[in-house]
Amino acid sequence: MAEKYTYADVIIDPEDPRVEIGKEYYFGDFPKEALEYANKNGRGALLEDIDLVSNFPFLMENFDESAPCIIRKKEYTENDIITDVSDPRLKDAIGKTVYVAHKLYSSVVDNANNNDSANKGVLVNLGYDPSHPFEVHTELGFHWDRIILSKNQPPRKKYVPFNLSKEEDRNFLRNKWVRKKDTDELWEDQILSFGSDEVLEEPYASLNMGSENAETLFKHFEFLDGTPCGRLVED
Repeated sequence: MAEKYTYADVIIDPEDPRVEIGKEYYFGDFPKEALEYANKNGRGALLEDIDLVSNFPFLMENFDESAPCIIRKKEYTENDIITDVSDPRLKDAIGKTVYVAHKLYSSVVDNANNNDSANKGVLVNLGYDPSHPFEVHTELGFHWDRIILSKNQPPRKKYVPFNLSKEEDRNFLRNKWVRKKDTDELWEDQILSFGSDEVLEEPYASLNMGSENAETLFKHFEFLDGTPCGRLVED
């Protein structure tokens, strides 16, 4: 069953954060009409443009007249909620944008449909706390019990292992703090210096708690902000 729209969903301010050109909206000449269209899945269109000084600020695609009020069509439902770290939708989800919530305090569906920036962030880690297994750094906290993957993901950044024989990469890494991925161990480590294996002639990084080559750093470590321990390259 579709979620019912209410007057709280009606938008009259063109600077409302829920307003995005290219998204689909229901619209009407007054709030009640827009609400009736929304709850009957009636008249709707893509938002083509906005006019910040007009009393009818919302220009709808393929319609000659602008609208004074709109309702953003809900993109997310209860079926989009993820509460279990074994959910297959989480495959390759680290680094993706998600909406978050605590079930006792707010609705993650509402946060997603309202594009609430305070409840939106990048998924950093899974499984730290069984009751709140999703680590996402937001204005309101760090660990959450439910998330929704955003349908509007930014382009994925591509990383490759550092080349520890290059002075540029060594200078970048020196004194950086890293942590192991895919583990419940709560320790962080600092890259202190660099050397080379006498037999294999393979360069390595010396950390407080051991030595690792570039491939191991890339596969099993990340920086403290959740980004891979690798060099960012252009796609």
